[in-house]
Amino acid sequence: MKLRTQLVLAFLFLSVVPLAGLVSYSYVSSVRAFRQAVWAESQAMAGEMEQRLGAARLRLKQRLDHAAALPQGSGSGGEEVVREIADRLGEGVQPYLESLEFIPEPMSAAAPAPPAGALYYMPPRPPAPAARPQTPTPPSAAGISRIPDLSGIPGVAAVPGLAEEIRRSQEGAQKAVHEALAAHQVALKNVIARSELPAAARRKLTAEQKKTELVLGSLGCPVRRDNRVIGQLRPQIRAQDLLRSVLAGVRRDQGEIPFALDAERHLYTPAPADEAKLHELRLTDPPSARPPATRRDWVVVTRQDAGTGLRFGIARPIRDSTEEIGRTAARNLAWGLGLVGLACAGIFPLSGRMTRNLSALTVSAERLAQGDLAARVPVGAKSQDELGRLSLTFNRMAEELAESQRRLLAAARLREEQEIARRLLAAENARKSAELEQARAFQLSLLPRELPRRPDLDFAVLTCTATEVGGDYYDFLEGPDGTLTLTIGDATGHGAAAGTLVTAVKGLFMARAGAVSPAVFLAESNEVIRRMNLGRMAMALALVEIAGRRLRFSAAGMPPLLLARGGRVEEVAVAGTPLGALAGATYAEREVELAPGDTLLLATDGFPELLGGEEGQSEPLGYPRLASLFAAASSQEPERILADLTAAGEAWRGARPQGDDITFVVVKVLAGRAAGERGSLA
Repeated sequence: MKLRTQLVLAFLFLSVVPLAGLVSYSYVSSVRAFRQAVWAESQAMAGEMEQRLGAARLRLKQRLDHAAALPQGSGSGGEEVVREIADRLGEGVQPYLESLEFIPEPMSAAAPAPPAGALYYMPPRPPAPAARPQTPTPPSAAGISRIPDLSGIPGVAAVPGLAEEIRRSQEGAQKAVHEALAAHQVALKNVIARSELPAAARRKLTAEQKKTELVLGSLGCPVRRDNRVIGQLRPQIRAQDLLRSVLAGVRRDQGEIPFALDAERHLYTPAPADEAKLHELRLTDPPSARPPATRRDWVVVTRQDAGTGLRFGIARPIRDSTEEIGRTAARNLAWGLGLVGLACAGIFPLSGRMTRNLSALTVSAERLAQGDLAARVPVGAKSQDELGRLSLTFNRMAEELAESQRRLLAAARLREEQEIARRLLAAENARKSAELEQARAFQLSLLPRELPRRPDLDFAVLTCTATEVGGDYYDFLEGPDGTLTLTIGDATGHGAAAGTLVTAVKGLFMARAGAVSPAVFLAESNEVIRRMNLGRMAMALALVEIAGRRLRFSAAGMPPLLLARGGRVEEVAVAGTPLGALAGATYAEREVELAPGDTLLLATDGFPELLGGEEGQSEPLGYPRLASLFAAASSQEPERILADLTAAGEAWRGARPQGDDITFVVVKVLAGRAAGERGSLA
């Protein structure tokens, strides 16, 4: 795909996709915000309905309590009580009153039982006229004649028309009194015993009472006369009419439908048409069985009344509003796409200019890749944009590449010469390594292959060199009479020179050891090495001669012999200069009587001089620590003694390299041992 096409597609992708995402996000967020605002407003309206019903319920309760508090001297019969309570309720309650149930209480054991069934007051359905006066007690026919005649009062005739007006007022008052008396007579006829009602009517009253309690709760109250309870009053209110009056007070300018649901999911609405719409939303179904799709275009909010369990709700249609938001988002997207198309019309010539310069750069790059180091990009004098600077950089790179090629050819010749020199050096190193390996093999051949086999002594030896060819040496020699001579030494330095000195000492030891005393052997060997003119080379050497239970020890610059006996370690030290260091040197001897269980340790100075300690500090292990380690391990077999000493040395030096050769010779004196057993080399 050409770069120009890629630029256009990239522009479209980077403009259209974010634009579509922004519009989609704006639409979704707007719908969400609108639904939240509608939800909050509906929640407030549901709370307002809950407050209205609570206030109406409170007023009903107060009016019922007031009406049930009968004055002194009121009627004593059940019918009279019901009629008097109904009159005291007034017109504010009577429009919603379905019936009144009065259950009298027996006054004493001798008092007669109340009539079978409770008494009911069934008020007439049509509401009373607004001008009807409310009288606390039922009027009588005699009361009509007690209205005074005011026309005979002096002074009334003096006012024109006043007597006629007074007469008409008296006639109106008499008519109102007659109407009130007729209404009370009708009410008195509607007072019947519950037991006289048909079974179907009683069941209907019970169902209506239960429905009222679901909506308004229990409104029953005691009936009192002279602060004495004479019975219980159970009013039955037309809850549906009361709820409709509460729901009708909600504003409906946005198509809201107020409703209420009781605990048995009975639906109450201001009008039957509203109830049909809400049934389409399946609000009366249990929440688990109600499909979510039914509320996609509606916002339904409910609020439960804590006292009765009644739920008030608002159902508001939002389909038209959300569709308008969607149409607005579509218009915004169309305008945005139009602007994107307008921008595309301007990007085509700009991309053509850019790709033209890039084409020239691509051709020159291909020539350079094919090996033409003379390839250059033509750059105009006014090319100051990024492509112009890139072309200048390309030309400079091509020149540097040509110069680098010339330098590489020269470097290749130099590397060829260096490779030849490296191969010669590798051959020389290989030759020297082979010689060192031969020297190492020769040095190892100087050491004894087997340890002496004796029934009275047990041996163990360990040597660890710091380089390929070490300077440590040990050896054994047994005389015809059973005398054992053993030696251990340390030549100065490492490598081939140290190996040469060890070879000379090996020859002297095999020729003269055992023939003379240890001190004489060291003195003779010192003179021989001095005559060899080895410069500053010297050899520290120690000799031990064991004959029976007698030990003779002499040393030339070696660490003291350690003797472990009874859990304690003794040092057997003899002063003397290393062999070859000083002409005419003499050496001393010490004798020690051995006993079964004694353990001897001869060591070079490589182990005590191991550097270790805490990180950042260097401290030699030292002879006192060597003596302590030997004392702790001396009761074991010689091989175990060497293993413990080696482990302690490695733990001491840690990751530090070994600086000098290390050699140990351990001899344990035995009470007796079976013939044919042999010592071991560690």
